[in-house]
Parts: sequence; C-alpha cells; structure tokens
Amino acid sequence: MQSLADEYLTYNATSHPWNVTTTTTTILWYDNDTYYHNGTNYTDLEPRNQFVLPWWRQMIWTLLFAGMIAVATGGNLIVIWIVMAHRRMRTVTNYFLVNLSIADAMVSTLNVTFNYTYMLNSHWPFGTLYCKICQFIAVLTICASVFTLMAISIDRYMAIVNPLRPRMGKKATLCVAIVIWIVGAILSLPMLLFYTTYTQNFMNGEVRVICYSDWPNRDANGLSYDEYL
Repeated sequence: MQSLADEYLTYNATSHPWNVTTTTTTILWYDNDTYYHNGTNYTDLEPRNQFVLPWWRQMIWTLLFAGMIAVATGGNLIVIWIVMAHRRMRTVTNYFLVNLSIADAMVSTLNVTFNYTYMLNSHWPFGTLYCKICQFIAVLTICASVFTLMAISIDRYMAIVNPLRPRMGKKATLCVAIVIWIVGAILSLPMLLFYTTYTQNFMNGEVRVICYSDWPNRDANGLSYDEYL
C-alpha cells in the first residue's frame, strides 16, 4: 500500500451517504485511490470522478481530433462544392460521391466533435436529447456511407458489363439517395429510443453524466445502470 496523502476529507453527518451517527467522519485518502473508514474499504463508492484524463493527454487528443475534424469537414465540403458548382462534374457517380461527402461531414461535425468532449472527462454535458441524436447520427451516417458505396459499385458494374445501356438519370439517382437516407434512418431509430443519460453524484460535489444505451431485452441476470450502481 502506498503512503497516505496529506489531505483528509470531512463530511457532515446530515449529508453523509454512509448514515454515520457521529457529527463528522474522517476519510483517509490513499495515493492508490483506495478509501478506508475505520478499516473498511469504501473504494466502490466512487467519491470522485476517476475518469478525467490528465492535462497532457487531453492536449494530445485535442490536437489529433482538431486536425482530423478540420480535414474531414473541409475536404468533404470542398467535394460538395466542386460537384455542385461545376455543371460538367454533375454525373451519376459524382452525385453519389456528394451523398457520401454529406454523410462524412455530418459525422465529423455532429458526432465526433461531441464524442471527443465526452471522451476527455467521461462526462456528457449536452443533455439527454442530444445523447440520442448524436448516436442516431453516428449509425445513420455509417448506413448512408455503406449504402452509397454499394450504389456506386452497382452503377460501375452496370457501366462495365452493359456499356451500351443508358445510364441512370439524375432523377433516378436522387431517388436512390433518398431511399438510402430513409433506410439508414429506420435502422438508426433504436438509437433515438433506447439511448439515455444517467447522472452520477460524487461525494466531493462533482457530477458525472453518462450517455449509454438502455436496451429493453436484457437477460435474466441483466441489470440496468441504476441497479448495477
């Protein structure tokens, strides 16, 4: 066991979670994040948020994520602008590439940015509604990307196998793109229904909000987050 820290935490009996009868309770704080009171280990009570990354790791992740988000968002917006601003670039394949770029730009701005903040402190400050929306967008954009790549592959296959057959028109391409997003939204619907947040209060006054999935089909031994804690 490592040496004792110099700091002691004192709590009033009226607000103490252990329901002690004395007026004050002193808790010894060990360097290995183990907490004892009168010889009893209370580590599992999680008196503070132990999931906050150190500052140097936060700086590294910030630089990496900032570069990734800037390149992903900027590059996809440039692709969209090139195709839509130049008439000769408006082909069936390029329309599908625009659809793919929209999905990639959405995930980099509406999902990765918020999940990066969540990753730093394991704390979700954006509310229950956006917890649902963020996870919905994540699955939706993955579905849209995969289905768009499938559509591009099928279009290329038809062009190679039947080069003399007329290509798909712009209206047909638009309909395929709409169907892709509708199917993706249907497959992503469980994210809106079953993702929620859980608020965890620590003894030192910190609050940690967790964005997690609360699926209804748990097995006989499965516990909800509240029951587990």
